[in-house]
Amino acid sequence: MHKTIKYGLISLFIIVMMLCITIGTLIYDPNILKPLIVQWVQTHNQRVLTFDSDIQLTLHPNLEITLGSLTLSEHNATPQGGDPFLSLHNGHIALSLNPLLRKKWVINDIALNGLKVAFIRYEDGRTNIDDLLTSEDSDSQINFNLNQIRIINMALTFNDQLNKQSISLKPLNIAIDQMTPKSFEKASFMTQGQIKSQSSTPLLQHQLEVKLNAVHGNFAQDHLNSGEIRLFTKINNLEQQL
Repeated sequence: MHKTIKYGLISLFIIVMMLCITIGTLIYDPNILKPLIVQWVQTHNQRVLTFDSDIQLTLHPNLEITLGSLTLSEHNATPQGGDPFLSLHNGHIALSLNPLLRKKWVINDIALNGLKVAFIRYEDGRTNIDDLLTSEDSDSQINFNLNQIRIINMALTFNDQLNKQSISLKPLNIAIDQMTPKSFEKASFMTQGQIKSQSSTPLLQHQLEVKLNAVHGNFAQDHLNSGEIRLFTKINNLEQQL
C-alpha cells in the first residue's frame, strides 16, 4: 500500500513538472505553436495561414494573445498564389481562464487593427467562404460572453461576379459592448465606401457614408433600439441623405 502511494505521488509529481515545463515553454516562446496552427488550418480548411511576426502570450490574470501581421489565403491556394482572403496588421485577444473550465468563453477584449477581408461570389453562385461556413458538428453551440470588441481601420470588399458589381467599405470602424450569442448592449458602426456596378449600362458609382449607434440589440427577436442611424449616398453626382 505504501509503495502504491509512493509510486502514485511520484507519477503525479512527474505530470505536474511536465505541465509546468510545457506552460513555461509556451509563455517563454509561444511561437513554437505556429507550425502546429499553420498545419491545422491547412489540414482542416485547405488554406495557408502565414504569420509575419511573433505571437506574444501571457496567462495571468487572463489568457492574453497579441498578434502581429498575418494573412490567410483563399481556399486551396498555393503559398504564393494570388491575393489573400484575409490579412491583419495587429490584434489583441484577452480571455478569462476560469470560465473555460465550465466550457464557457468569456472574452474580455478583442482589438483588431488593419483587418482586411475580401469576399467573392463567383458566377456559378459559390462564394470564397463556403468552406468556412460548413461545420463538422452543426449541432454544437458556442456559449460565450464578449465584453468588448474594437475593430479600427478595417477594409471590406465584396466582388460579386454573379451580378457584376463590387462593394468596397473602408475605413470601417466597429465597436460592440456586452455581446452574447443572443444580444448586445451597445454598438457603433462607421464607414465610408463605394459601390460599382457594371452592366449593359455605363458604370455606376455610389459613394456611401454610414453611421449607426445602437443602444441594444436582440438577435433572437430581430430587435434593435437605435440611438442614431445616418446613411448618406452619392450616385453619379446626385446626393441623397436618409
